[in-house]
Amino acid sequence: MFARMGDAVARIVELTLATLLAAMTALVVLQVFCRYVLNSPLTWAEEAARLAMIWLAFLGASVALWRRRHIRIEGLVESLPPTLGLFVQRGIDSAVLLLLGVLAVQCWNLVLATRRQFTAALQLPVSYAYYAAIGVGVALMAFYQAIVIVRDWRASAEIPSHSSGEAR
Repeated sequence: MFARMGDAVARIVELTLATLLAAMTALVVLQVFCRYVLNSPLTWAEEAARLAMIWLAFLGASVALWRRRHIRIEGLVESLPPTLGLFVQRGIDSAVLLLLGVLAVQCWNLVLATRRQFTAALQLPVSYAYYAAIGVGVALMAFYQAIVIVRDWRASAEIPSHSSGEAR
């Protein structure tokens, strides 16, 4: 159930990413056209493209976490005996979730501290335009990481344990 919910949210985020990428590309092409062909650059296009890039990075990082595409060093866990490796992996997963929780809280503090600052060209609140991207991305990563932890706990509970007479 949780995995389906994670997949559904990931699909929505991926559609958002595709839309942001298309918008960013169109903005950059439009900016180049206006600057070099019309000799009249748009004052807001670069800032809007940068804004899209920041949201792309943090939303994309959340999907990468869900798809388990972030860089991981698996050699240590794989070199350990299965039971110890599972314990270490659960510890790593829990530490990642804890770190994401701390980041989410600190990001919220940053959003509150910068809510009266505005971007130069678009006049959007910096807190929502830029820093909210970090918060939303980190919150999605925490959501996905919690689902991964629950899924892995359930999967390991379904694995039959070895009887004491079997060779390991």
